[in-house]
Amino acid sequence: MTDEKRKTFPMLPAIHWWSLREKFRKEIPDSLSDIYLSKLLKTKPESVKVNILPYLKAIGFIDEQGIIQERAKEWMDDARYGDVCARIVEDIYPDSLRDSVSDPSGNRTAVEAWFTERTGAGTSAVKRMASFYTLLAGGDLSGGKKRPAVKARPARKAETTSVKTGGKRKKRAGSNKPPRSAPAPSPDLVPVNVNIQIHIPPDATKEQIQEIFRNMNKYFYSKLKA
Repeated sequence: MTDEKRKTFPMLPAIHWWSLREKFRKEIPDSLSDIYLSKLLKTKPESVKVNILPYLKAIGFIDEQGIIQERAKEWMDDARYGDVCARIVEDIYPDSLRDSVSDPSGNRTAVEAWFTERTGAGTSAVKRMASFYTLLAGGDLSGGKKRPAVKARPARKAETTSVKTGGKRKKRAGSNKPPRSAPAPSPDLVPVNVNIQIHIPPDATKEQIQEIFRNMNKYFYSKLKA
């Protein structure tokens, strides 16, 4: 079946496709609105009006008033998922696309080329059309179960310091040992401040002055050293 005059095709993002299915499997409403879907998918109502509701109508999940159709309910059933996707493909996409690209997931370039020629849309729109068509044509539930793996953060290694010993370089852990503290002063070492005043008579001779300093060295400094 196919409307050979169709100039555009559904571009429902895969993230919304799987999110809606996951949420509807828990509780499916009687009808959909832009406000309801914006809260459900955490996006703006304006985006829902342009990027979601028109495509849900195109694939037969809701009618013009937003009422949920039987196809959407069948979509919830894992056993019927592939059949629902196949019927959407048959209803919407021309035979020329299905016949020319037998393996859409393995030949994405050919799918995009077909949409480019058929619709004349820009690169971004073509990629979105091709992406949704490939999702439907695959009919594979595993796409909704893939989750990015969470990588464990590697443990931090202790910083090391290189030390040269005997011409060889060794590594010594520097982060696990506390810093060395300065040695405490010995209690026996007490600083002493000594002020010395020397009174030399103005009439003292050179020999007398030299004798005074010799006696200071003999009696004073020798006792300090002891």
